[in-house]
Amino acid sequence: MTNYNQLNWITSSEKNNEKFDIERSANGIDYAKIGEVKGSGNSIIQRKYRFDDLKLDDAPIHYYRLKQVDFDGQFEYSKIIAISQKTLDQISSVSKSGEIDDSPRFEWDEWISIQIV
Repeated sequence: MTNYNQLNWITSSEKNNEKFDIERSANGIDYAKIGEVKGSGNSIIQRKYRFDDLKLDDAPIHYYRLKQVDFDGQFEYSKIIAISQKTLDQISSVSKSGEIDDSPRFEWDEWISIQIV
């Protein structure tokens, strides 16, 4: 079976949330959209999401971020996660990207879990 990276995340609440674009980079700078997961619109309860990156390239490290997109086109980025394809022990967080409103439309839970399968 081919290896893949499984991304899991949870939201605490959502307002006007259309979708999540999943973006990946080989260098941590240049990102490309590799998938999309539908959002829950408006929610005050915890929601769980999952995306499986089945099309891994040969990069030794894959960087991921989520782009949460509202129905009106506004968006917000999650923190960046770096995954080494050699060992799960080498997962690390990289500095946060994007600007956050003073009154966020979206609340990220504190963690995004990654599983190398």
